[in-house]
Amino acid sequence: MTTSQGFAVCKKNGVEYIDSDKDVRVPVCSLLRVDAVTADAQSHNWGKLVSFSDPTGQEKQCHILNAELMTNGKTVVSKLVSMGLDLAGHARAAGLLVQYVRSTAPAAKMISL
Repeated sequence: MTTSQGFAVCKKNGVEYIDSDKDVRVPVCSLLRVDAVTADAQSHNWGKLVSFSDPTGQEKQCHILNAELMTNGKTVVSKLVSMGLDLAGHARAAGLLVQYVRSTAPAAKMISL
């Protein structure tokens, strides 16, 4: 299990938010890995590369721009769900998913096209 600013990620449960004030775990989504920080060749358009398996087990990758996370988080969540990510039914799940991707800082960096 790995953690990122209040989040727990494990193969069995996927992504959960740990609310330490209330001693509660809030389910967010199925296993979602934030693999790399991305930018274009001019060092603009910063973002994150995420990956997950859809319900059939097919591996998916999605490049998400940081600007999209800031201005259009609902669209990002919708895109990931349409690709097969399982979003939890909790009322806070969509907002916590955006927070999870924004707050995770992977060591890998790569150039995006």
